[in-house]
Amino acid sequence: MQSTSTPKTNSEQQHRFGRLLGQAARLLSNRVNLAFRHAGYDITIEQWTILADLTQKDGLNQQVFADRNIKNKASITSLINNLEKKGWVSRKADRDDRRSNRIHISKEGWRIHDLLLPILQDTLAQTLDYLPEDELITAMNITESLVKELQSEGEPSTTV
Repeated sequence: MQSTSTPKTNSEQQHRFGRLLGQAARLLSNRVNLAFRHAGYDITIEQWTILADLTQKDGLNQQVFADRNIKNKASITSLINNLEKKGWVSRKADRDDRRSNRIHISKEGWRIHDLLLPILQDTLAQTLDYLPEDELITAMNITESLVKELQSEGEPSTTV
């Protein structure tokens, strides 16, 4: 028996894909945040990402975090303020530009990062292990391509 439903237009598929991608990102963030909370840590995935970036390269400036996390400077400032209050990072004035701060991870920040890394890895494994490896690689490639395309375009057009 043939289906009587009409095929979705490309525009409808694109809209659905955008909604699903956003929903998946929010649900994954919520799951990681919940795993951190259940383990007894008061930290969000956004804050953990800043710590993780600093373990790769200490002394980054706030604009780097804003660019990497697609957040405005005020949001990044708030995240860093919270990390600083917990003693996990510190700010130091940039030697070349006193208007800019460099963010440094503390020993306690390293300790928290190292404690949370296995929780994050376990949560991601539990969430994504149902996908066959080839599908996971395809999904990563598609998402990476989309991110690159969006970053190269800059701000979206306001014309509809």
